[in-house]
Amino acid sequence: MLLWRGVRALRGQFGGTRSKALMVYIAIGADLFSDGLMTGAGSAVTSGLGLLIGATQAVANIPGGFAATKNLQDNGVPRGRRWLLSFFLFLPVVASAAIGFWLLGGENNFVQHAALAFISGVLLLATIEDMIPEGDRPQPSRWISTLSFAAGFVGLSLAVSYL
Repeated sequence: MLLWRGVRALRGQFGGTRSKALMVYIAIGADLFSDGLMTGAGSAVTSGLGLLIGATQAVANIPGGFAATKNLQDNGVPRGRRWLLSFFLFLPVVASAAIGFWLLGGENNFVQHAALAFISGVLLLATIEDMIPEGDRPQPSRWISTLSFAAGFVGLSLAVSYL
């Protein structure tokens, strides 16, 4: 709701079609906030885990950043303002990583791992529901796709744990 109100307040500066492009940029920022929170929580567990999560998130978010910037360019947002907005995408990541580390830094291992599993689970649920249309259906059309996705996730988890 706060993001929506903020965009409505900025409509005068950006115009109607530009505010739609700004919503894409804000959605990327919200995603980066959750990624930073997960990175901070992972850093509270071990610095190596935080570095691994941060590196994978950096690579995973490059296409979204390019798409948001191109969307702003296509909607006529001036270059200087695009650079400024790109710089400000750095802030949600740093702030949320600091919050995640600060909240979980002194906790015991069970609390740290439970928080990391919860954050990862929420992000995984959102990803599955957005990317796999069968995720919302009561009876999926192909049972093998769900099984394959689960097996791939378990296989990746095992590979990270043992390698």
